[in-house]
Amino acid sequence: MKFALVNSDSKVENIIEADQQFADSIKDDWLAVVDLETFPQANIGDLWDGSTFTPAPPDYDLQWKIVRAMRNQKLQESDWTQFADVPLTPEQRAEWVTYRQELRDVTNQPDPFHIIWPVEPNQQIV
Repeated sequence: MKFALVNSDSKVENIIEADQQFADSIKDDWLAVVDLETFPQANIGDLWDGSTFTPAPPDYDLQWKIVRAMRNQKLQESDWTQFADVPLTPEQRAEWVTYRQELRDVTNQPDPFHIIWPVEPNQQIV
């Protein structure tokens, strides 16, 4: 049998396979231990209102943190293009400068779940 373990925030924290006896033994540790035979569509993160599961609203703060981490990684990976001794033409360097600025600007986009990432310039070195 599958059970949803619902925490004190009414959120499904985990889904486990167990027998009824085990589920009964842990029910005092959870807001609810729900048999998923009736609710096969329940997922981790869903909210339980006592009678049904609904998907949790998207976490925009967390998604912005993920976007910033991805952006920072892309900036770090392109740091080499800004060193004085890299054999890039002035045009290539300008393309990288533009790309890096576009990376910094991704946080100005309205929706962190639908980021349009800039395209990295051609890395052909002179």
